[in-house]
Amino acid sequence: MTEPLIASGMAFTPTFGLSGAGLPATRAALYRYAEWAVGDRRLTSLMSEAEYEEFRGGVAAAQQTVPTDLLAFVARHGATVRRLLEGGARVGVGTDSPLVPPAIYYHLNLQAMVRYGATPPTRRCAPPPPRARGRWA
Repeated sequence: MTEPLIASGMAFTPTFGLSGAGLPATRAALYRYAEWAVGDRRLTSLMSEAEYEEFRGGVAAAQQTVPTDLLAFVARHGATVRRLLEGGARVGVGTDSPLVPPAIYYHLNLQAMVRYGATPPTRRCAPPPPRARGRWA
């Protein structure tokens, strides 16, 4: 499945929270491992009080039950990202703000990618090449 995507030369920015099963469904899977973020003022200071309370409540709820099906969905999504990277595809990390609380989903997406096999970027820590930004040199 990933071979045509890799061959296309496209750059990918996967968003685990807004894909496939949809935002409300995958949110529990992302929040399952987000306890660290609840008290991190670097992230939570970017939210309104209502957004923070919703986030905090969502993380607490995700700790009460194991969203097995949703975790499996996110794991499959993560495995796809890993295969894209292994095949040489360009994969970036982004966010869907303002659709989701700012800053949090950027970190939760990156955390999910690493959890399910994508290694952190080590070769390029610079802006993407002009081609990935839609500019052809």
